[in-house]
Order: sequence, then structure tokens, then C-alpha cells
Amino acid sequence: MNTSNTAPIGRLLSGLSDLLPTLETTYKDVHAHPELWMQETRTPGIAAKHHRDNGYEVAMGHGIAR
Repeated sequence: MNTSNTAPIGRLLSGLSDLLPTLETTYKDVHAHPELWMQETRTPGIAAKHHRDNGYEVAMGHGIAR
């Protein structure tokens, strides 16, 4: 097994326990407000906001473009 790639995964997972409450809240919110397939408007906005809040550039179209 190649262990040279485990360090980045360890860094990624090290903050997971702090992130889980937010992920759970978002999961429950999205599932409490279901949207029809190809008619999603609210869910992509939630995902885009999360990405922007974490420093990513987001281009909106139907869903998240980049």
C-alpha cells in the first residue's frame, strides 16, 4: 500500500468532527425542503453559499458550474 497519500487525507479528515454539526443541519434542511428534479432552485443556492463561504469561486447556471 502506498502511504505517501495518507497525509493529505489526514489533514482533510482532521477537521471533520467540527464540520459534522453544520453538515447535519444542512442535510436535514435540504431534505425538509425537497425540490423536483431539474427544478432545483434552493438547493444549488445553499451549496453555492457554502462554497463561497469557504473561499471558492462559484458560477451559477443550473447547479454549480465551477
